[in-house]
Amino acid sequence: RGLLREVLPLAQVRPLLAVKKGNPLKVRGLADLLRPELRLSLPLPEAAATGKLVREALLKSGHWIAIEQAARVTKPTVNEVANDLKLGAADAGFVWDATLKQYPALEGVELPELATVRGSVSAAVLTTSVSPATALCFARLLASKDRGAEEFRKAGYTPAEGDPWEERPVLVLHAGAMLRPAIEPTLQAFERREGCEIV
Repeated sequence: RGLLREVLPLAQVRPLLAVKKGNPLKVRGLADLLRPELRLSLPLPEAAATGKLVREALLKSGHWIAIEQAARVTKPTVNEVANDLKLGAADAGFVWDATLKQYPALEGVELPELATVRGSVSAAVLTTSVSPATALCFARLLASKDRGAEEFRKAGYTPAEGDPWEERPVLVLHAGAMLRPAIEPTLQAFERREGCEIV
């Protein structure tokens, strides 16, 4: 819809099956989620990215219909699924690996069906931004490998490998002198847009 001016990748997350710490019901795989005594909480695929990615993966593996039918409840966010587990209202549920770090009373169960599934976390500068250079500067800070990436790592995310942080990056451009009149307006626009300096 033309709303995004620029998108910077920040981190990745993985969906995991979460259970109570110590895995008291010995949940080891998808077949265990079909046991009648087990209460499964699912993130709603129409509302939660985790639910959408889990549904896509389990449709491919042929498990989704049975898992969806076994679920006792669906929730619009992974935090609500994690809260169900923490409070004992459910025994298992799908959440992000980064969500588990926020819930020490829970642990993850690795499932081969989800081994390659990843979600992405991004920062976007909107086309409607009143200060796009400042917004991009902030997005670059979030994506920087020595600032934002460290915070994402501490919070349990797998950070993207961004550039080192510089508030006003300097780019050196080598071009023939005869090209300068033709490219000067483009370079000035780029400097304004990116909040950088071109030498």
